[in-house]
Order: sequence, then C-alpha cells, then structure tokens
Amino acid sequence: MDYAPRVITYKPGRSTKETWFTGPFSVAAKGQPTGARLQLRIDDNVDPKGLVGEYADVNFPMRLTGTTQLHRDGVLVADRGTTIDKNFEDAEKASYELKRTCASAGIFPMGGEATAKWRFTAGGTGDTPTSVKLLNVAFDAPLNDLNQARAGRSLTMTADVSGAVGGLRDVRAWVTSDLGATWQQVSVHRDDDGEHRFTAPPSALKSGGFVGVRVTATNRRGNTVDSTLPRAVPVG
Repeated sequence: MDYAPRVITYKPGRSTKETWFTGPFSVAAKGQPTGARLQLRIDDNVDPKGLVGEYADVNFPMRLTGTTQLHRDGVLVADRGTTIDKNFEDAEKASYELKRTCASAGIFPMGGEATAKWRFTAGGTGDTPTSVKLLNVAFDAPLNDLNQARAGRSLTMTADVSGAVGGLRDVRAWVTSDLGATWQQVSVHRDDDGEHRFTAPPSALKSGGFVGVRVTATNRRGNTVDSTLPRAVPVG
C-alpha cells in the first residue's frame, strides 16, 4: 500500500490500535487536460482512506486481467493500460467515456473484481493544466480484523462520492450475494456530512460468500460514475 510516512507518539498506560489494508477496495480515476493532451490514471485498489495499493498475482499463468477503453465523442481512442496519455488533433471540449474492468478468478481474499465507468467532459481550457472533474466512489463498512462481515446480519455501508462539482443530482445503490448474477436495489440516504449510506439486508450476507455492491452517481453538470464491485466484502 502507498501509505505516507507518519510520526506516532505512544504513551505508557494507553492502548493504541493501527489498522492497515482495510476494505472494501474501490476503483478510482483522475485526469488532467493540457491543450490537446489528455492524461488519465486509474487505480484498481483504493482503500476507504484513499490510499492506493496494488494487487499482486504470483500465479503462472497470471489470472489477474484488466481492460481499459476510452471513447472521445463516441470514437475509441485508447484501449489498454491504467495510464492513458493521448494527444488529439484539436484542443476543443469533448465528451468522454472511460471504462475499466478487472478480474482475478477469485484468487484474492476480497476484491480483485470490478467494473467502473465514467462519463465526463474535458478540454477547451487552453494550455493551462486543469483537473478533470471525475466522480469517484469510495466505499467503507464496519468489518472485523479479517475484513469480513457477519453472516445473517444487515450491513450498512457508506459511499463517499467525490469530484461532484455543482453538487450531486442522483445516487443509487444495489447489492448482490451471487457475484453479480442478480442485483437488489436498496435505498440510499445522505448524511449531514455528505456521505451516502445504504444497507445490505441479512439475506445478502451468506456465510462463505461475498456482498457485492454497485453505486451510480450523477452530478449537476452531467458527469457520471458507475462503480461495480461483485466481491466487495467477504462474509464470515
């Protein structure tokens, strides 16, 4: 994990708990247009604090796979990698759709399977580098030290949607207990702190399985994100 160095002071008589590599792990993207150039980066393993990790597949042949597609005004302009650096013939404002899919054949204790799709506009800002206002969803849930939820109990999760310039217009959520074969839409509630909460019912938490989640969001400028994690939370 890409954890920044921290200085921690421990005092006698007090107990301190530090938790590392907590799930669920989300997919996030960021980007920057400069003139006719567009740079994008996708991270497949982002924890609830926004810290970036990396899936390591030691199998031969490798089972971890990933695909990327970027469309500009409906035309495919990139189809590989987690880093995109494209120069176009013009620097005009354009509509984009970015899609990232990763799969791992279930070799990781959690995560390793995700599909995320972003729709956004970029360009037309001259030669000054600017940030692409991509929507991203970071998930969090009260899991045990093994990153598991308890079977047969409801699980309330948070979805922190960032990058929403002008505010969010719509946020929806679904859960699955069969790796995405079927989905159940659930209600989403917005807290005073801006986080969105939804609850997976007890029927979705089956021992030895996974709770999967999907969240879609749209901001008032029309940018969207559709984040799907079929193996978001293991159930113990």
